[in-house]
Amino acid sequence: MVHGNFQSSTNGLILLGNIGVGKSLLGNIISNHETFQHQCSASSVTHHVQCQNTTIGSMLYSIYDTPGLLEDDQTVVDRNKQEIYKAFQQCPNCIVVFVFTGGSAGRIRDEDVRVLQALNAVFNFQQQSLVLIINDLPKNRSAGYESEIRIKLQGYCKIPNVKMCLLDHINTSNLQEREQLRKQLIGTVLQCVPTNHVQSGVIEIRKLNDQQTQLVDLIQQNKTLDDRAEQNRIAHEKRMADLRASGKGADVTYEYYNRNQPGVLVKTERDWIPVVNNNLTISGPLNVPSHLNVNVIVHSVNW
Repeated sequence: MVHGNFQSSTNGLILLGNIGVGKSLLGNIISNHETFQHQCSASSVTHHVQCQNTTIGSMLYSIYDTPGLLEDDQTVVDRNKQEIYKAFQQCPNCIVVFVFTGGSAGRIRDEDVRVLQALNAVFNFQQQSLVLIINDLPKNRSAGYESEIRIKLQGYCKIPNVKMCLLDHINTSNLQEREQLRKQLIGTVLQCVPTNHVQSGVIEIRKLNDQQTQLVDLIQQNKTLDDRAEQNRIAHEKRMADLRASGKGADVTYEYYNRNQPGVLVKTERDWIPVVNNNLTISGPLNVPSHLNVNVIVHSVNW
């Protein structure tokens, strides 16, 4: 809680996000103090705005840890809204840090997106003073995750070139891992410039109707299918690499073109055609849909 005798800085760093995403822990890591209460809990731990001064670079910042918005009890939601208003009223010239959880295999939760959009509508976040953090990410995420998630986040907040910070899951009792995380956070914050945030309106969180709920479920199912497809692709590439290393054959790429739209490339697939009975037959793949043409590109032949 912010006490009456607390002397806040003219520059703030306000941590926002739903319950359980790790705001309090990150606030403690940035400030190098254990000011903000955090623990594994089925309900929220932060109920009121808490504040801690710390120096980042050459500037003194007041770090504000705010409660999460989405709760089962509407009375609690209304109280938490007031606490967030209070943080911006006490330090409107601030950097905003919105925290997503990436603990579910790196997927962005719809409830986090809805809260980000609701807060952005009221406080009009600016590119130079906004950081989007995805916390608690698995370390074995795909190589293309960062570019893919950057596009999604920019779409969610409608801010181009938004600053983003991807944080790996860490052992919070490991001091070396905490320090590495702190350096990453500080480095991102130092790229920002505090700007003035003036409240315009009240926080209204978009509710999901039945159709939207079904859509969210379908999106989740599609993500699961995408994950399986990515796993299959990785397994296929490994098998092809093993074949290239162990036998004779041809390294090829199949280009699939739409018959109805000449020149439109639908997809590509890399493959290895092995030598069978001392014969090498280079042909297209089997079971090609009738609306597609396939062009075969031969990269190399090991004979």
